[in-house]
Amino acid sequence: MNRGEQPDMPAVAALLAERMADLSRELAGDPSGRTRTALRFGTRGSLAVEIAGAKRGSWFDYEAWQGGDALALVAHLRGGAIVDAWRWALGWLGIREGSEHRAASSRPTAPQARSPEPRPLAGTLDLARTIWREAMAADAPGSLVPVYFAARRMALEAGAPLRFHPSCPRGAERRPALLALMTDATTGEPCGVHRTFLLPDGSAKAHPGANGEPAKMMAGRAGLVRLVPDADVTMGLGLAEGIETALSVMQGYGWRPVWAATSAGMVRAFPVLRGIEHLTIFADADGAGMVAAEECAARWADAGCGADIITAPPGQDFNDTLRSRAA
Repeated sequence: MNRGEQPDMPAVAALLAERMADLSRELAGDPSGRTRTALRFGTRGSLAVEIAGAKRGSWFDYEAWQGGDALALVAHLRGGAIVDAWRWALGWLGIREGSEHRAASSRPTAPQARSPEPRPLAGTLDLARTIWREAMAADAPGSLVPVYFAARRMALEAGAPLRFHPSCPRGAERRPALLALMTDATTGEPCGVHRTFLLPDGSAKAHPGANGEPAKMMAGRAGLVRLVPDADVTMGLGLAEGIETALSVMQGYGWRPVWAATSAGMVRAFPVLRGIEHLTIFADADGAGMVAAEECAARWADAGCGADIITAPPGQDFNDTLRSRAA
């Protein structure tokens, strides 16, 4: 950049990323939580701002389902056009504003909804976004999630991406439901919502619907439920098919961290993740569950990582054994 010239939008975004912690506090106030690499803002911590590590300078708003770079964060929180965000950022960085032509000619970096799903799932992705925004915190007054978990001898896991919807759509009817945010296994970006429909008193899962709708359904694309944040995952990780199984393993057996894959297919396809040296799969003992676990473990072993499979006693799952121990 020559003397007298101002940095273009990508360059400004890079400069802002270097001061991401200060920038986010300037725009959003005091954080409501933090991890090793990110600050969380809002009463539910729905705005995640990466301040360190490989993703420094990026952000994602789980309420609005929008994300982007540091300059896009300015536009997202201040409102207005991206060129206005660029001008504000120049002042905040202490750089005198240059010509409007230079800003206008730069490639726009406005925040965009991130959707890794293929086109055929666009409708269900919209449903996922809608019901996630409508839902309340899992521990909010009136939520049936603590009731459902207590009936299964489990408790809410602090920081888990779980919510409660009092009237969630299931086909043509509506039912109370436990919602879990599903994320892409590799990028960690939201890709859908897992729904567990409950009885009106929350004591158990709902019965099949009038047209055979199951107690558990997905909206969007299948993904992982990161019951423990990435920052708390170091060299080892546990993987279970169901949310209840993962929570039972962590709370009943003291083994953590564990993520929920939400389906046997996701267990089978679970990728080898950089930085994780050992994977322990808590497998459902049915045929599909074991086949998926064995294929996943073999792939991790082929990649030079450790991989173990642990199963519950025959005819039971890990929540069954937890409840029998507590009886």
